[in-house]
Amino acid sequence: MVKIVKFGAPWCGPCKLQDKILEELIREKGYDVEFVNVDEEEARAEECGVTNVPTLLFYDDDKLVERKIGLTQKNDIISICERFT
Repeated sequence: MVKIVKFGAPWCGPCKLQDKILEELIREKGYDVEFVNVDEEEARAEECGVTNVPTLLFYDDDKLVERKIGLTQKNDIISICERFT
C-alpha cells in the first residue's frame, strides 16, 4: 500500500483544504497518511526537498514514486495510489 506524506503549514490555506481531502480518503479508503508541519520539522522538509506547501510525497515500499506540489484533487490522489496497489 502507498504511504502519503503531506508537508504543510497551519498558516497555509491550500494546506487546510488538502488536509480535508486527505482526511476523507483516510476514512473512505483507509489510506496511510502522515501529516508533517514544515514549521516544526524544517530539517525533514529540507531533507525531502520540499520548498512549497502543500506538497504530497507518495511512497511505495519506502521508495518515493510520486511528488505533487500544490493542492492535489481527490481523484488525482486516488489515481496515483491505484497505480501502485
